[in-house]
Amino acid sequence: WIEKEYDNQKLYDHMAKFLAERADPTESAALRSIKPGFVVQPRYRSEVGFRLPLELRVVTLWGKARVGVWWWGRRAMDDNGKVLHPHRNTWVVRKPTGTQLGRGDDWEVVHQHPG
Repeated sequence: WIEKEYDNQKLYDHMAKFLAERADPTESAALRSIKPGFVVQPRYRSEVGFRLPLELRVVTLWGKARVGVWWWGRRAMDDNGKVLHPHRNTWVVRKPTGTQLGRGDDWEVVHQHPG
């Protein structure tokens, strides 16, 4: 944020740019009906002393969770030159137990760091 000289106005401009975008008239009616938006949450402090916020992304399709990512970030160093741990990023995918998605489904790890 500081390195790239972001401020409230740059954040507002970024959001306004993407909120103004619309699907091309040649796209499907379903895609044209989607309204762009942002999800914003309060900043929090990790209780376990991580130097970066923990992020868990869940991707949904048609209202059902399909993919999850526990994101540790990209390769970075802290203020003391210590390398942080982006190699610990972990991806999981939903593994249905039947022919349709349901509450009893499992999650399969498709990438997990070695340690």
